[in-house]
Amino acid sequence: MTIAQWSHMVCAIAYAGLAAVLLAGRPAHAVRGALALAALAVAGWAAAIAWGPEPALGSRRLAALEMLRALGLTGFLLLLIRRGFSGTRWGRGFEVAGAAIFVAWTLSILVGSGSMTGLASLAATIFGAACVENIARNAAPERRWSMKFGAAGLLAIFAYDFALHVALILRGGLEAQLWIARGAVDALAAPLILATAARDPLWRLGLHVSRDVVFHSTIVLSAGLVLVGAALAGTYLGTGGGTLGAFLQILAVAAGTLGATVVAMSGWARSTLRNFIARHFFTYRYDWRREWLRFIARLAPEDSADTLPMRSLKAIADIADSPGGAVWVADGEPSALLLAAAWNMPVPEGARAASVADVAGLLARTEPLDGAAAVTVLAARASDLAAVVARAWLVVPLAHRGVRGFIALEAPRAPRELGWEDYALLTTAARQVSSYLAEDAAARQIATARQIDGFNRRFAFVVHDVKTMASQIQLLLHNADRHAGKPEFTADLFATLRGLASRMEGLIADLRKDEAVSAGDAGACVDSEARRVPFDVDTTLDALVAAWPPERVVRRGGGSGVRALGDPSGLSTALGHLVKNAVEATDGDAPVEIGVEPRGDRVAIVVADRGRGMDPAFLRDGLFEPFRSTKAAGSGLGAFQARALLAEMGAALTVDSLPGKGTTAIVSLPRVEER
Repeated sequence: MTIAQWSHMVCAIAYAGLAAVLLAGRPAHAVRGALALAALAVAGWAAAIAWGPEPALGSRRLAALEMLRALGLTGFLLLLIRRGFSGTRWGRGFEVAGAAIFVAWTLSILVGSGSMTGLASLAATIFGAACVENIARNAAPERRWSMKFGAAGLLAIFAYDFALHVALILRGGLEAQLWIARGAVDALAAPLILATAARDPLWRLGLHVSRDVVFHSTIVLSAGLVLVGAALAGTYLGTGGGTLGAFLQILAVAAGTLGATVVAMSGWARSTLRNFIARHFFTYRYDWRREWLRFIARLAPEDSADTLPMRSLKAIADIADSPGGAVWVADGEPSALLLAAAWNMPVPEGARAASVADVAGLLARTEPLDGAAAVTVLAARASDLAAVVARAWLVVPLAHRGVRGFIALEAPRAPRELGWEDYALLTTAARQVSSYLAEDAAARQIATARQIDGFNRRFAFVVHDVKTMASQIQLLLHNADRHAGKPEFTADLFATLRGLASRMEGLIADLRKDEAVSAGDAGACVDSEARRVPFDVDTTLDALVAAWPPERVVRRGGGSGVRALGDPSGLSTALGHLVKNAVEATDGDAPVEIGVEPRGDRVAIVVADRGRGMDPAFLRDGLFEPFRSTKAAGSGLGAFQARALLAEMGAALTVDSLPGKGTTAIVSLPRVEER
């Protein structure tokens, strides 16, 4: 026996055993029976080659054996498709295509046309691979575990047959190595098919056809038909023999391959194919769940450099398969529509803006309308805009209580008729786009309001700081009448004035910094880490105490020698507010005391007075609220600003107080260990 006969004998034994295992199972079932018949067909084909006379190329005997083998495999696959796609046009389409291929194959055998027989066998191979691909792609996720090995085995059989038939058509003879190994390769697929049969004897795959699968499968089948045509052309071009025949043969195959690639990648072809599939294979044009998920993914991607109007335009255009368009939105100026985005659609300068009154009729519509109908509802004054709208294929109004506008779309790549599903989906998508645009406009308004609020708050802080410094100057002037001739007072006076001048310079610097931040980025915030530096606590407190007369503010305890992590300028301002409040609460009856207490890894700065104090309700609900104060002339901003400044540098502020007993404020900062 030859190696080819041994190879096919192994194949016959493998598939005969597979059929025996399947037929021995109980109870009987149509799917298991069809798979057993397919295995017997393969076993019979292999046995006829292994033990029969060597088949002659182009003989009716070999063609009949090949068709018997292919009929068994594709018949089993068509049964699975019938069960999975029961009652659908897609399932019936596979059955009609399979029947046509095998009828053509039978006729070619009867008339003895070897070339047509080869093309029919190649078409059957491509068809079988497409069947396996559809079954594998459409299987329910929970069922793929059970069928993946069987699908891989069947796909390997058809892939090997494809290579064999292409070589046969192009070279006019069997490729010896491919023919010898064919039986062994088919035998390797038998255990894989048996594994799937063992996991799920009835091949319950839970098939569900999707538009994507139909689309891609049709692309594959179309490309396969182009390749079959190229192979047929190559066969006839190569009949002349010689170098020229081989050249023309290769050229035909290359041209066919390029043609298949163009068909698969052409936007017009893909658009036409989608329309054809939606119209002839499905009851409803759209898979609404998939379309909506795709629409939202395009409208709100995780990362995109496009603006929201541009993403909105592209998301709507995707639904209509439009290659371009433009969107107008009333943004900022409620009486005017402005061009927000344009994509592959020329818009002249005169049509980039329009009065809302001129397009009121269009904005009142809730459903899409074609360009000709849209022009009729525009005012005569909007002639430039009307010229653009008239060229549009479709106009989609944007209807939302907070947004007014519309989207004009270019004609799709392939002609299509719009039905109720198109209008319903586009109308719903337009409402979603409108809500996104409205939320974006509201967010920008909130950002602007926050920027203005931040400026107003900062201005209130400035007024409060100026008021604090004015109080200190008035206190100096009051004491100057009594102590003007004393050298100690003069020294304190100049020290206080220098401190006030330094605070004013710092205040101006902060204002400039806040202005720069607002101009650069309205949403920017101050980095608290950048405001935390090591500093000497005693130096900051000594400068603060020196700004007040000794009978009003005193230092408790000596120098602590500790260093803290924070913002010295901000800390000085915050402590200044706390000291001022404490001084005003005591009315000069007793001095305010400031001290430093190291507490583990923290530094506590204590500001204590023995003034009027605060009741628990105000301490809880009113102390840190702006514009709430226990003083008749107070602004209520001191404690609020102090806590905000301390929070920016990572410090904490706690306040304890009792009516008639005084108040103690404690500022806690991270401590810096000395090296």
